Amino acid sequence: MNIRSIIGKCICLAALVVLLTVGVRAEWTSVRSANFFVAGEVTEVEVRAVAVRLEQFRDTFGRLFPKMRVDSRVPTNVLIFRDPETYREFRPRRPDGTPDEGVAGYFLAGESVNYITLAMRGGKADPYHTIFHEYLHFLLNSNTGKNKVPAWLGEGLAQYYETMRVTTDDTALIGEPPQGRIGMLRNGSLLPWRDLFAAERTSLHGTVDVSRSMFYAQSWLLVHYLMHKGQANPSERLDKFLGLIGQNGSTEEALRQAFQLDTAGLDELLRRYIDQPQIPVSVEKLTGKQSEFVESSAQKVPNSLARAYLGDLLIHMNRLDEAEKYLRGAIAADNGISMAHASLGFLLIRRDRSAEAAKHLELAVTKGMPSYFEHFNYAYALSRASGTGGMVSRFPPLTAERMSGSLRRAIELEPSFAESYRLLAFINFVNGENIAEAADLLEKGLALKPGDENFEILLARVLLRLERFDEARKLAERLSSRARDPQIREDASGVFKSVIQYSKAKLQITTNAGSTGVPWSPALVFLKRSWVNESDLARIERYRDISNLNRVLERPRTGEERILGTIERIECSNGNITYNVRSGAETLRFGGNRFDDLRMAVLVTGQHSFKVDCGVRLPGNPAVLAYLPATANRANSIPRLMSITFVPEHFELLPPERLAAARLVVIEDDLLRRDRDAAGGISAEAATPEARWTSIMRHLRSVQQSEQRVSGILESVECSGTSFTAVGSAGGRRLRLKAGPDFMPSWFSVDASQAPLGCGTSPLVQNVIFTFRAGDAATDSDDLQLIAMEFVPEGFPFEAVSGPGH
Repeated sequence: MNIRSIIGKCICLAALVVLLTVGVRAEWTSVRSANFFVAGEVTEVEVRAVAVRLEQFRDTFGRLFPKMRVDSRVPTNVLIFRDPETYREFRPRRPDGTPDEGVAGYFLAGESVNYITLAMRGGKADPYHTIFHEYLHFLLNSNTGKNKVPAWLGEGLAQYYETMRVTTDDTALIGEPPQGRIGMLRNGSLLPWRDLFAAERTSLHGTVDVSRSMFYAQSWLLVHYLMHKGQANPSERLDKFLGLIGQNGSTEEALRQAFQLDTAGLDELLRRYIDQPQIPVSVEKLTGKQSEFVESSAQKVPNSLARAYLGDLLIHMNRLDEAEKYLRGAIAADNGISMAHASLGFLLIRRDRSAEAAKHLELAVTKGMPSYFEHFNYAYALSRASGTGGMVSRFPPLTAERMSGSLRRAIELEPSFAESYRLLAFINFVNGENIAEAADLLEKGLALKPGDENFEILLARVLLRLERFDEARKLAERLSSRARDPQIREDASGVFKSVIQYSKAKLQITTNAGSTGVPWSPALVFLKRSWVNESDLARIERYRDISNLNRVLERPRTGEERILGTIERIECSNGNITYNVRSGAETLRFGGNRFDDLRMAVLVTGQHSFKVDCGVRLPGNPAVLAYLPATANRANSIPRLMSITFVPEHFELLPPERLAAARLVVIEDDLLRRDRDAAGGISAEAATPEARWTSIMRHLRSVQQSEQRVSGILESVECSGTSFTAVGSAGGRRLRLKAGPDFMPSWFSVDASQAPLGCGTSPLVQNVIFTFRAGDAATDSDDLQLIAMEFVPEGFPFEAVSGPGH
């Protein structure tokens, strides 16, 4: 064994030891009440007391504010640390990375679970104050939105209710001053009200200084005054005040209208209020039922499970490196902890390690009682792991089945979580299945998240697929001009462009109805964006433009013929006009007597006229020239030029049969960018060449039993009555493949989409995949039934679809 291998094994062993030793220092105890899971390295009496007090607080607040929802769709975990020292590692971090020692506890909201943390003993503040304070923030945010309550009001209310104290006769005293507030307010200088009202909560955790302390004290004082001023109950006062702030955004104006207070005299008014000998408090009678909600016996929490809770807490704090150590340590100690697998899976999704995430989440959803969020994350991890080059074009059937099953279960468990609807709609859209259901799912999601642009852009794509073009156009047009996200504006422009292309194509097909009916040649071909590259897009525009120009060209009159060429010079002599024309490799001469008799038109963008006169040298623009052929019975007769139509440089003159068979191509943008996070957006992203081939392979028809598939060349098309024969070759073998009138090829290539397939044509198209079934005489090349004919781009790796097992 070499030294590098020995060192590697030592490192791995050391890493395992670190994972196994990361954990808790003491045994944990837990208790579960109706609304809280409380656990920590403290006694059973302490965890039970915390649960009872939280239920008391929740019940009291709910009765004081009956319009507020105190129920949560996600559980709340309360983690209690023994003392400030054990709590230190899990405190919030300052900008310099050090623990914020001024924080006695905090609340973290999450999609699947909320956390409250605190140290039970040895802190400077009452631990229940911290619990009530942080829990009240959660209730306010849940009911009004995190950013709708001004920082001063949220902190003032949290402090007002944090000191709720239960007396021996089941009476709650509310509004007692927090420790140190009275002295600071009586001896310190109040902050300018404009600064107080403008402060944001996130800026308050940077440092511990006098201004920060005064912000909290002054916020408490103003809220206390407002809660005890007037005759209305606290709920009505708060509703009215928040409503006024929401109307005009001005705290000063809301104070003026709701409480007849002007900030100019507010300092003096509050000075008198704080100098009262007795600060007023509210007295509320408890229901006495809270203790009934707590289980009769506490549970011991294994160290491995405690590590899992700590790891999940660290994820909520966005400290992923530390979280991963705790979670892997928990799993190493006990692989059966589904909660640890679920949390680690979510963490790995955030680190874009989706395949590994899916494995852990699969364990989580197959063990225990997984939540809606675990089902959602399992489906999301599978969706990300199925992408190629950052792009998803189709999910394998088994993967799609697993994702759909988990998402339907997630919706069943939590119908109000909008992202489950969007991801399920996305799966249907990508796989081209249940598209009508996808639209319905997105509309349900938008009812939960009105105006969400990520839902709307996917709905626009789905509506386009459903050919609900008017709805798709309106939605895409609005998003392309008003969406906040530049990527969504770009995606919406692509959808809008596809709608316009389709509308123009349908109009042209209707206008030129007589040109349809060519065998195997639909007037409209849809290609997915994942099948084409940038040069293909340019060719599509070119083909479309050429077809359109050919259709608007003046039709030749009786006896006239047409060519495409360049008029090099015009000569005049003895009343005759000679036009010298270059057409391909030929130099031709046309005659005429009068310029006035010449029909002229210009189909060049930006050009309105050309000067045609004796001696004029034209700038080399190509033109379609209609002429009468030379008369055979006249000596020295030359063709007579009848009309000139100037056309763009890229123009091609299509013969009538080619124009009749021309197909209009519409691109459906199916390239979908991986989301930035589990609830992120789904948008377009350029495909890699590998992803392009993968997308095409996934959309090729699967070979069934008794069928054969080969790649070759389509040489000609023959017709006989209502049957058609594709004549081709593959690997030196001559093929005659018969099909009925309903047969339709499949196009994955832009160039092949323009190949003529009418009766008697010789398209000579390469890169064709033929799927056929032999008749009774299996060796007879004339007895082959054509099942599929798929045109793929140049460079397509045929070996990937023709090898064993394909």
